[in-house]
Amino acid sequence: MSRGRRFRKRFTISMILSAGVFAILSIYSDLPELKKSFLSFSWRYLPLVTVLVFLNYVIRFFKWDHYLKLLNIKLSRSESFSIFMSGMIMTVTPGKFGEVLKSYLLKKVNHTSISKSSPIILAERITDLLAFCLLAGIGSYSLHKGEKVITAGLVVIGLIIFIIGRKPTFIAILNFFKRIPFVAKHSSKLERAYDSAANLLALKNILFPTIISIPSWFSECLAFYFILSGLGCEVTLFKATFIYCISTIIGALSMLPGGLGAMETSMTGMLILAGVKKSSAVAGTILIRCFTLWFAVITGAFFFYLNHKRFGDIDDAIEESSKSEIAEQG
Repeated sequence: MSRGRRFRKRFTISMILSAGVFAILSIYSDLPELKKSFLSFSWRYLPLVTVLVFLNYVIRFFKWDHYLKLLNIKLSRSESFSIFMSGMIMTVTPGKFGEVLKSYLLKKVNHTSISKSSPIILAERITDLLAFCLLAGIGSYSLHKGEKVITAGLVVIGLIIFIIGRKPTFIAILNFFKRIPFVAKHSSKLERAYDSAANLLALKNILFPTIISIPSWFSECLAFYFILSGLGCEVTLFKATFIYCISTIIGALSMLPGGLGAMETSMTGMLILAGVKKSSAVAGTILIRCFTLWFAVITGAFFFYLNHKRFGDIDDAIEESSKSEIAEQG
């Protein structure tokens, strides 16, 4: 089976999994009550929610563009934007690391090696997670909740930065895991990617991208708040931000495709603990996930096909981006 077909299969599985999660939550909330919650939703909030979610993508693009400059990868702003937005078609992959598709598109457009640019995906995820921890930390300090989740996120960030920051440690760990066939197969690529990763995750280069990440993800917290407002839920922006960030961290740490299952259940549970009735909590969760997960996939597909003459067939792009780059000259 080709990697392109495998992607379609996994994408279909992710859709089925998402539908299954939504179905379980719907049954849990009592379908007639859930229907009432959806019918009571003030749909005038949808344009605002859409703008806020898209604003997140636009702000995050500047972080991507900043990373390209750090690695001295020259690209026009319009090409950079098209590649960044197209990468969101892979949002349903574990940890969003399928966005390495962006590295393949870079290679196709300006011949940048995948091993040079792919560490950008890791740096994006690290600074995103750090921003969520900072945003959630404000609420955690006041509400005295979520400390363990935030600590887990910070520990993961710290370990990755520590390992990447010390090449002997990185090589020792890589050599240890070479006994695993998959790691052994990609070890040369990982070694070639090290210099880019070490540059992007150096302490001096973490602050600015994290600063960019905070308003970008806060815009989605605002979108979540307005969805809850549209459902008539009396949840403050402060609590909405805390709930959205904690559930996102849980989803990210789960490494499930798009955080499916982990993020929805934690978000629904925290909303109920915050005093939101069960049906409204489920409705709010389903609505925000449709916007922050599937809207991203649709947006990515739109930009990819808008540029398909330059990018080629989606199946070919996914197949090539997922191949080992062992033979590539870094």
